[in-house]
Order: sequence, then C-alpha cells, then structure tokens
Amino acid sequence: MKKLVLLLITCCYFLITSLTAEKDVSKQKQINFYIHQRVLDQFDSDKDGRLSAVERETLRKAGSPFAVKRPRFIRNRKRHEQRIKKYDKNGDGELDQAEEKTARQALENVWRNLVGEYKAFINDRPIVENLEKMQQDAKQGKIKDFPEELYDWIRGSINRSGSKRMQKKEKSPSNHLLTRFDFDRNGRLETMELKEARAAIAGQSKNDLSQVARPKSQPENVSMIEPQSTESGTLRITEFMTDNKTGLVDEEGELVDWIEIHNYSSQKKGLKNWSLTDSKKGSLQWFFPDIHLDAGKYLVVFASGKNRKKIGRPLHTNFQLKKGGEYLSLISPNGDKSEISKTKYPKQRSNISFGLPLSDDGTEGEFPTFLAFPTPGRKNTGTHVGSLSTIELSQPHGLFKVPFTLKVSSVDSDVTIRYTTDGSRPNELSSVIDQPLEIEKTTIIRARGYKSGYSPTPIITRSYIFPADRIDDSADGLPPANYPYEWGVGKSNYGMDTGMTGDHKYREKILKSLWAIPSYSVAIEHENLFSDENGIYAHAGWHGRKAERNCSIELLPTEDGQEHGFQINAGIRMRGGFSRQPHVPKHGFRFFFRPRYGARRLNYDLFGGNAAKEFSHIDLRCSQNYAWHHGFSSKALYIRDQLNRDLQLAMGHPAPRGNFRHLYINGHYWGLYNTCERPKAFFGESYIGGEKDGFDVVKIMGGYSEDEDQDRRYQVFATDGSMKLWTRLDELSKGDLSDLDTYCQMIGVKPDGSRDPNSNRLLDPVNLVDYMLIIFYGGNLDAPISWFGHNRGGNNWHGLINGTQNKGFRFIIWDAEHTLLDLQEDRLGPFPIGDTADRSNPHWLYQRLLENEEFRILLADRISKHFFRDGVLTPSYVRKLFDRRIAEIEPALFAEAARWGNPRKIYESVLTNSEWRVETHNSGVAKHQSWFAEVNRTTNQYIPHRTEVVVNQLFSRGLYPDLPEISVRWSKGDSQVLELMAGGLKIYYTTTGQDPRMFGGGLHSDAYLYENPLTTVNTDGGRVLCRIMENEEWGPLREIILNESDKENETTYPIGSRQP
Repeated sequence: MKKLVLLLITCCYFLITSLTAEKDVSKQKQINFYIHQRVLDQFDSDKDGRLSAVERETLRKAGSPFAVKRPRFIRNRKRHEQRIKKYDKNGDGELDQAEEKTARQALENVWRNLVGEYKAFINDRPIVENLEKMQQDAKQGKIKDFPEELYDWIRGSINRSGSKRMQKKEKSPSNHLLTRFDFDRNGRLETMELKEARAAIAGQSKNDLSQVARPKSQPENVSMIEPQSTESGTLRITEFMTDNKTGLVDEEGELVDWIEIHNYSSQKKGLKNWSLTDSKKGSLQWFFPDIHLDAGKYLVVFASGKNRKKIGRPLHTNFQLKKGGEYLSLISPNGDKSEISKTKYPKQRSNISFGLPLSDDGTEGEFPTFLAFPTPGRKNTGTHVGSLSTIELSQPHGLFKVPFTLKVSSVDSDVTIRYTTDGSRPNELSSVIDQPLEIEKTTIIRARGYKSGYSPTPIITRSYIFPADRIDDSADGLPPANYPYEWGVGKSNYGMDTGMTGDHKYREKILKSLWAIPSYSVAIEHENLFSDENGIYAHAGWHGRKAERNCSIELLPTEDGQEHGFQINAGIRMRGGFSRQPHVPKHGFRFFFRPRYGARRLNYDLFGGNAAKEFSHIDLRCSQNYAWHHGFSSKALYIRDQLNRDLQLAMGHPAPRGNFRHLYINGHYWGLYNTCERPKAFFGESYIGGEKDGFDVVKIMGGYSEDEDQDRRYQVFATDGSMKLWTRLDELSKGDLSDLDTYCQMIGVKPDGSRDPNSNRLLDPVNLVDYMLIIFYGGNLDAPISWFGHNRGGNNWHGLINGTQNKGFRFIIWDAEHTLLDLQEDRLGPFPIGDTADRSNPHWLYQRLLENEEFRILLADRISKHFFRDGVLTPSYVRKLFDRRIAEIEPALFAEAARWGNPRKIYESVLTNSEWRVETHNSGVAKHQSWFAEVNRTTNQYIPHRTEVVVNQLFSRGLYPDLPEISVRWSKGDSQVLELMAGGLKIYYTTTGQDPRMFGGGLHSDAYLYENPLTTVNTDGGRVLCRIMENEEWGPLREIILNESDKENETTYPIGSRQP
C-alpha cells in the first residue's frame, strides 16, 4: 500500500512539472514541500519533524522512487508556518528577499535586548545558566514576543555536544568579527552588525590598542627565566603575544602577533634607526620609521610580516613570531640590545602574553613570564598564569575491529575534561567526561582540560575508525546529521554505492580495501567545510589565508607497524585548478603547519628513503580529469601524475614524492588520495640546498580561481622570492642563442665549459632536457604548454632557483594527468607561446635553445641515456615503475569505487528551478572493471611501443643523429675483456671520467681512439665514457659502468641500430 501511495505522489509530481511550461521557482518549492509533508506523514513515526536513521531506512526499503531536497525548516514545520504567516506579505507561501530581511531584523532587535537583559555573554562567551533561564522564562511566557527561532540556537548552545556551539574562530578576520559582532548568531554580519564592527576596528586602530579578552580569575605563578636586559637604557620590550586567538586585531580586523615597546625614560625618544629582529645575530632587522615615543608611553608593533612603516598608521614588522619559541630583541642605533630572553623565549600559549610583570612597588620587573591579562599599550599586570599538563587517553588512534573502553584523564587535580565527537573543537560548553567512554563505532574524540585560574590544555584529538561501519555510512544518500544537502552551488555526495555494499561479495572486498593502505583522518567543524557562509569545500575556488581553516590531521598507524602515525593541528585549504569547479564533487586538500596551529613543521617520515622528513605543508591530491567522480572515467588510472614524477626522480632530479592513502573527514570515508610534496621554497631547501629564503619559485597562475586576478590567468608569477632571475633568463633566451657566449652566460660557464665564478648560473640545462623528455614521452597535453588552450598558453609547471647556489633554474613535473593516452601523440612542437617573461615557460626555453650546437649535443646525450638500453624511458624501466604504483593502489581501489564510482546519490542544484534530482551513472563495479581495462591498455599497447615512437619523432626533427649505437661485449673467461663496436666507425673513449668531446667540440686530451679491446686493468674507477666520431660529427655519449654484475653476464647490444 505504501509503495502505491508513493508511486501516486511521484506521478502527480512529474505530471505537474511536465505541464508547467515556465518553471516557476515558488511553485516548485511548494511542490517539494508538499512531497516532503507526505513523506513525513507516512514515515515520521515519532512526529519530530525529521526522519531518523531508522525512519530513513524504512523509507528506503519502501522503494521511494524520488529524492528531493528536504527544506532546512522541515525540522519544525509549525515554526516555519508561523514565520511564513507573520512575514509573508504577498501571500506566495515563502519569504522573498525583502521579507526575509524584515524577519531577520526583527529577530536581531529582540536578540539584542535579550542579551543585555540576561547578560548572556561574558567576554563574548555564552553562559549556560543564563541561556537556560532565558529559555525557561520564554516558555513560561515571561518574555513578550519571544521569537520561536531563538529556541534552536539556545538549545544548540546548551547542548554541549550540539552542532551550534559558540566557538572561537581562528585568525581569519571574518571569523573573529563574527565572534564579536554576530549578535543574532546567523553566521553572517547584517547591516547594523557590520557597521558596529567597522566602527570598533576603526576606533581600535586609531586609539585603543588594548581591547583583549581577559580570563575570569588570576592564576598562579610560574617559574621565572632570565632578567630583561636594560642595556639599551631607554626603550625595551615589555610584552608580546604570538598565539593571538581572541584579542588585539590590526587595522584590517586580523588577529596577528604583537610586540609592546616601553619608553621608561623621562624624555621623549626618537625611534629612527632602532630595529626589531628575531635573529640572534641581528642579521635580519626591521627598522622603525622616523617617529617619537613620549616618556613613559607604550608603542604596539604588529609582528604580522606585512612590513608597514607609514607614519600615523599601525606599524607592522616584516617577520612573525614563532609560537614554539625563538629569539626576539630591540636593537638601538649603537647596537645595544633589549632582549626578552638571553637564549630564546619559551613555547607560547593561546591568548596568553609574555612579558615583564608588575612588581610590588608598581614598576615593571626584570624577569619575563606569562601574563594572565594581556595589556598591549598599557602597564602590565602582576598576575601570572598557571599551566596544566596535557590530558591523556588510554587508547592510541587507529583502525579497529573490536569495541573498547576509553579512559580520559589528567595528572592534575580538579580538572574538568570536555570533549566533542563531531570533529569540532571542544569549549566550555562541550560535554564533560566524568567516566570511561565505550567506543563501539567510528568516533572522533577531541578533548580539552579546564581549571579555574589556568589556561586550558591543548586540544587532544584521536580518531577511532571502525571500517566495518563506514560501509553503511549514509547508505540512503542523505546527509549525516547536521550536514548540508548542498555544497555551495555544486554537487554533494555522501556514503557508498548501495549496489556494491548490498552485495555480500562486494562488501568483503570494500572492507579489505579500507584496510589495505594507511589512512588519514581530518577533524574539523563541518561548517568550515560545507556551510554557505564559511565553507571552503562549498566554495572550493576560494584562495589564500582567508580560505584556510583550523583542523586536525592524523595519519593512523597500521597493523603491520609500517606506519606509526602522527597527529598535528594544521590549516586546511582546497587545492587544484579546474578541480575546484562546483560541479566537481571530490576536491583535493592542502595542509599548512604553522605556529598558530601548534607545530611549525610536520616532522615525520612520510615517504621513506632519502626523502625529506620535515614539511611546512603537504598536499592530498585526487585525480580529476580521468577519475570516476568526474571526467573521462573509462580512462581512469589514478597514477598518471605520480608516475611522471617517479620518472623525474629516477633520472636523478628533484621531484615531489608521493604515496596513496585513504582519507576520512570527521569519520566519514572520503576516498583515495595521493599524498604529495609541493614544489615551493621549503621543497628547494630540502632537495636542492641552501636556505629557503634564498629561493625564487616561479609558476603559471591557474585559470579557475574565484578571487585571483582574472587578467593574470596563465601568466608566470613568483610564489616565493621574485621574478628577477626569471626575467633575466627570459631576456637571454631572446638573444642569439646560436652564439656560444650567450649560451655560456645562461648556464654560467666559460667558453671552455669550466665554471665561471663571476657569472650567475640561470639554467640547469640537463634538468631542462630531462624534463622535456618526460613531457614528450607522456605526450603531456597540459604542461608546460596546454593543448586545451590551442598550444598558446602555459600551464602546470614550476621552476626553482637559489641565487646563492648557482645551480640554475630547475623545472618540476607537476599535474601530469593528461599523459599516457594516445600512443602516437606528438608534443615536440614548436609552439608559439613564450615571447614575454610572464608568458615564457620551459618548452619555450627548450625551443629557443635548439639553435645552439652545445645544447643539441646535450639533448642527443640525454636521449641516448634515457631511451636506450636500460634507460629510464625504456619499456622495461617504465613498466617497473608503473607496476609498482599499480600494486600500491589496486587493493585500495575497491573502496574508492564504492565511494565515488557510482555517484547516483549526487544531488545537483538545477539553475532553472529549486528542485533536486538524483543522477544515475554506471555502477562502481563497472567503473572498477574499466580501470583494469585501462591498465591493460597502458601496459600492453602504450608502454611497449611509446619509446620507439618518441625516438622516431625526435629523429625526424633532426634532434638525434643517424649514427649507430655503440655496442658493448664482455668476453667470458679470466681476462675480463671489454669490446666496443660501432659498425667500423671511429670510437673515442676515456677512462678518467672525462667526456671525450670537450665543450665547444674539440677532442679531450684524456681521450683515446679505440683500437683494441680493453681490460679492467686499463680502466680507472670502473667507468668508461665513449662517443662515435664520423665526418667530424660527434655521436651521443655512451657511459659504461664496470661492476661485478656486468662482468658476470655477457651483455650484447645490436650494432648499427638506432632503435632502442
């Protein structure tokens, strides 16, 4: 009977929509609301205005043939109807923009009065008792015209584990202003609220620089450290703060570090030539402008890194302070220092300043310590703050099969431990842990200790993932509790393909897949990802610090012990280019490690081997163009980009390491991701050498940003350092590159090829050639010149140089998804793009350098090295790297197929009306099978033949000589004789490690004409370098390494053959 009723309702719905020529938005909303009313009448058994998990399961089993958007107000239909009745002036059954504004303004006015009457906020924090009293008085009718809408907010604030807790936001200006001025708590600033916020900022910037949040009590003392130096005689640092979460904001409303300077003399002092530095050597100084500080007065300088010195405006240093502790001093014009600590100041705490406390006689003391009451711009207090030990959890994080009991404790007495389980950070309103917790399902624990007179403990986060219960997460496709139906204007997707999870044989494979590789777990307020106002996932096109949110990221330990795991707090952003588009449901992430979140660096062996062990940021990439959730799913391999980077590493060049991991967000499985380094200055410091501050990093600006300068799309810019060296390299590339001197200037050598100490090397030519050979081999359509832009625009490349190292620009393979496709693809060019510095790119440089004989010789040498014998771009070598990556992800792909292989639960906002529809695609099983087909195509059709195709392309352009390869033969027996053969052509060789051909074309003095076989006694170091010489034309360099494995096995290569 229920199925019949549902079928009739659906038929009515489709009949109405089909007869409506013009899709009226308001009528469509009424239809959707009518359908939801009927669904609730049928399946909302407890009549609470929403469907519980059990009720949704009943709906699913009933075979509902439709899925439409559940209006946000459906949780309380009566309240919604009252709101419509009160403010719907035109009688169309909904609130238009003007009516909604009137409703909000009325709510705002009432809320302002209630806040004042009940004093519901102290230091911007809601007090539970007052809210409870407000709610009780409202129910008893003691509050006249109490808006029903306020019940939801009050209930969410009182419920310590609710989804609407008032929480302190991070440094983002909008988050901080919301905390202070969003009086109606609707997640945005209305006109009056915005006016007050602007007035407060303007007033604070001009006059009062001491508006800070103050703790409720005066904590106990802590131990002192070295006395503050008074050598400077008149000025000294008296206070600073490094982890400013709720206190002083600058003129832009941003929460930044600050330093307080005090003139304790009896005279007015000029600050010209005074400086601040965070370098103990004083090598990096920020100098004050020509201003004066009156006797006894204080000056606050923001340590924001913004470097502002305009007189009459707030001052900003060119550096930021490290939360973990560093050196800080004020230096006078004659070099005297006022140091806050002789060594480095200790690790700092959130919202707690560090400075000189007030002595009993009313003067500032000499021993700096933590101060409970920050007082920027005023005399310090004499109260110090106590600290608590970190709370302890009895069970480490990880993946689990069996329930367990979790004990949460503190070694300190009288500590109240509060926690959350929804990914949000706990605060004073969160639930209290007063007994052990039974962990029986996937649970994200975030806990923090509180004690009067002490700063709260750091938040501790532990993820306990039970993969077995993740299979049925959001099985009906509806959002989890408190999660939205839409992600901005794009698609949303929750849960796995029920066509796979409902089949026992597939369920077992999914479960094994979730255990197959290590997993990341991210804990974050879901509003910071998905809300319309603040969600970076919902607005994936947002860029920069304003689109960075506080989170916890964990790498969970594995059963085999290969991964020990970590937990670290970080800033999370979205990453990518085209993948940021709203119609793409799965996005990539970028994590930044900063002192404001906790640790300045992630210290962990992410990639093994000789890879870096310290990271300032990491990426979690996901395939986009050839992936099951988007694009050409039949071509999905998931390893194309990583394989191209592996090839560059195998050639001996720096390239971002990577591996594959599962990702959970607040306990919800989010799919397969590629952990990846990012080629920035810190990357250069790790793999090229030198300090990161000495690096210039240039790249192409993407074209899919919501807020980047659209006029600069696909232009080169510097992400670190400057464009100075890149511009110089571009200028040289426009000269006569057939001239040896010009080429020598570019690569920093003398005409004889020796290093020129007076020349700045601008290019590493070996790196450029090898980079381009990888581009050619993969048939890369989107880097460094994009086929999608008709080969007239650059894309997806990075160049790094350290001007002090004289190693030249090195180019990094990046975002190489459009590769390994067409066997006959030819990307050799030439292409027209690159005639200006902001449009130049590695391919343009390569094309220009082909005019130079030395560069063409180098190109032939590298072709011979990589495309022949056992070179990196030969079929056997590529197949080895390919198979290794396939073996890594194959066991994990079944979970990805279940999560994203069948996006039938994706709800898409239709622009012409307000309906929500269900898309139906091929099943995850079919997508998984298509992956095997693409693997087989690549291994059987592309890899075995691509090397020969590219070599022939190079030969046809005259980039590889028509000369035979030098063949090598070891004779068997005790003499170990080496024979070289080239079809009767002359062979010159050296055994000293020198190239037989000198730079410029001459014969090296160490070179010999090969006439007789060589014995191992004739070679020095087991290395022979040889070339063919025919009609004054040099052949490619051949390097022969003499080691034990070579001697034991006879190795013969064909004579007179140009083919690999």
